[in-house]
Amino acid sequence: MNLRRALLLALLLCGALLGIGTPGYAQLPNLAPGEIDIPNDFAKNFIVDYQSGDAAKVGKWIHPRRGVIDTRVIKTREAFLASYPALTSVLKTNKISYRFGEGYFNGDRFYKAIYPQTGGQFGKIQTPISLLCVFERIGDTWYLVQAHRFDTGSQAWLLVGDLVADDRLIGSTLSGRKFSMQFAQEQKHAVLLSFDDQVQDAFRDDNINHLKAVKKWYVELKGKPIYVMNISEYSKDLMTNYLSMNKLMLPVVLDEKSEWHHSLQVDQHPFLMLVDHEGRLRAMHRENFDTAAYGVFRLIVSDVVNAVPVKGTAQKSGTKTADPSKKF
Repeated sequence: MNLRRALLLALLLCGALLGIGTPGYAQLPNLAPGEIDIPNDFAKNFIVDYQSGDAAKVGKWIHPRRGVIDTRVIKTREAFLASYPALTSVLKTNKISYRFGEGYFNGDRFYKAIYPQTGGQFGKIQTPISLLCVFERIGDTWYLVQAHRFDTGSQAWLLVGDLVADDRLIGSTLSGRKFSMQFAQEQKHAVLLSFDDQVQDAFRDDNINHLKAVKKWYVELKGKPIYVMNISEYSKDLMTNYLSMNKLMLPVVLDEKSEWHHSLQVDQHPFLMLVDHEGRLRAMHRENFDTAAYGVFRLIVSDVVNAVPVKGTAQKSGTKTADPSKKF
């Protein structure tokens, strides 16, 4: 048995003993013979700081322009740290503890790490609560950008840094042109996707505020190497009437079969997703409109747009040019 296979079996055995899932993506990367995937020290150092109960130590892992995506909800650095004290008592008294379990690089600037619970419990029922964390290298420093409980319900979630590739991500705009994620990547463009319940809950404050924010960003980003697209499960007639009624001239991709929703795991409205020009998921936010959270999301959009090395055909106007390429 070679070293890589022995290491993999050991990790699987540990997962079984600790009661944590072993998702499809949690596999060791392809290694040359004799190599071992030893994570950088930051993955181990983070969990030491996390379970110290010291918010100042945890805070140094959070970039102020990125915040943290906590269970697919983006939080500012301050909001994430404000929720941290709820754990400090159990962490400081060692009523619950974690260790570094396994991890691997996802591309050259993202790292996924799983931290199994090794001691203590929440409540009266013994249920291991493992953590999954995604780190991003910004400059020369690794920062925490996503974190949530790791279990059978979340093991298949799309995470920051994952490649978004699915043949179903193609659709027609209101003007009858085609748009796809593949097209955006060919044009070296990032894509900002907006999902909202535009008809059924047309007057719900969250959806209206969400659409107003997206429209503002759309105007600001005209001419930049990014496409801003609203994905709608409703018919062309319903969407046309809705946009006209609310004076919201925004590009819309029709998703009447909900293929974009299913592929991208959109389970609640409103929902924001940002994919960079390489096709990697860079940010998401679901559930509710929050001014501070949307502000952080907009900062990430700016950083992603500024990192595009080559400018393709820019998005210029509303629904009539949702896809500026007549050849596509």
